[in-house]
Amino acid sequence: DGSLSPEPPKDKSSLSYDYDPRNPVPMIGGHHQVSDAKKPNIGPMDQRPNAGRKDILRFKTAPLAEPVGITGKVWLDLYVSSDAPDTMFTAKLVDIYPDGYEAILREGAILARYHRGFDKPSPLEPGKVYKLSMDLWSTANVFAKGHRIAVYVTSSSDPAYEVHPNTYEQVHSIEAARVAHNTVHMSPESPSRLILPVVAQETYMNLGAKQAK
Repeated sequence: DGSLSPEPPKDKSSLSYDYDPRNPVPMIGGHHQVSDAKKPNIGPMDQRPNAGRKDILRFKTAPLAEPVGITGKVWLDLYVSSDAPDTMFTAKLVDIYPDGYEAILREGAILARYHRGFDKPSPLEPGKVYKLSMDLWSTANVFAKGHRIAVYVTSSSDPAYEVHPNTYEQVHSIEAARVAHNTVHMSPESPSRLILPVVAQETYMNLGAKQAK
């Protein structure tokens, strides 16, 4: 249902989307140095311009009753399947403000062919579920009371990552690309999850008090 919560999934479910390399999701902000002075495109920019896209899976918590601070490495475990022999998965960690602003914090990507490890690439079998562990890099942030923690999953972020053609072999033209039907699984057997380095509230509350002085 698009929710994000500490409780593990109890039922078998999945969500799917079609990834078309000829219509990739545009990059909006983030930590990639892809920008120019006339049109900056870096930092915690608002992700709402992509809100109408059907090729993004969005998961978010309820408004937080208390602040949640994180410091360190962020990981995303995805259990996925595809009808393509290879495809890409990308994800964004997002801080949603009470007024609706969707600030990107970190972003990562992984090619599905590396489901056995970066030293053992292999094509996907159609419909088979694979576990991918995606590195969303390190950060430090306090999700304030009333904010929402969110993760957005898709298969492109152009030009942060090169557009993947959904083929296992290299292609020399986008015309040789194909549309991939990609699925994220959520069940007790396939528990896709966001792993956050949560720190004790006293840690950042005391730090804030010291800074205030």
